Amino acid sequence: MPADFTPQTKAADAPDIEAGWYDLRFTGTEGKTIKGGKFQKNPEGDPKLVWFFTALDDEGDDLYADGELVKLDKLTGVTFNPTAATESAQLAILRALMTNEERKLYDDEGIAPKEADLLGRVVQGKVFIREDGWPGIADVLAPRSKRSSKAKAKAAPDASIDEE
Repeated sequence: MPADFTPQTKAADAPDIEAGWYDLRFTGTEGKTIKGGKFQKNPEGDPKLVWFFTALDDEGDDLYADGELVKLDKLTGVTFNPTAATESAQLAILRALMTNEERKLYDDEGIAPKEADLLGRVVQGKVFIREDGWPGIADVLAPRSKRSSKAKAKAAPDASIDEE
């Protein structure tokens, strides 16, 4: 019997969202081992950490695309070195999730918050669209300051110039 080369559909379609900045709610992490790649150190595969988030709309509610909750993730390394010359992605995410008090404890005494205490916290995330159409997270920043959705723009003063 000849082979069937008919294209198969994906198990799920990527959510239809635009690239840009979103508020993201932290939902947890998962350890993973990745094999292959230019910088692999361990022949059995290198440990990685997957950070999971859900996207939020402008009102702070869960964002849905085509009836499905928009879930995002970011793959990072597993070492957290606050004295490194360049801040790692995993440390940047952790710092974004921490309160000012937690950051001070982390920096001064090396006391890290527990993941359970970070769950549900909101950060800002720069979302991009991968080549396969699925959204990914490029950068994570601390939460933005509160803004009122009912804020009204002030009218600009009349800038007309009298001509002579």
